[in-house]
Amino acid sequence: MIPPSYTMSISNTPDPDFRQHLQGILRDYNQSVSTMPDPNAQTLNIRLIDNQGTLMGGVIALIYWGWLVIDQLILDITALRGST
Repeated sequence: MIPPSYTMSISNTPDPDFRQHLQGILRDYNQSVSTMPDPNAQTLNIRLIDNQGTLMGGVIALIYWGWLVIDQLILDITALRGST
């Protein structure tokens, strides 16, 4: 139940600032309860490229505190379907 003094809004428009703000809240909380030092997060980008040089998918992630945190994992399955 949402407290009466709060409001909720729903949107289908991408909002990078909103996403970054929520990630910041989670990061701040995790750092406050962790016994490990600052995670020094490392970016990890993995690209899947076919033999014609076309980008077929990939992973956007961070590595910190010994964890792989996947933000996006996308594959063009229509192009991959039926291939071996």
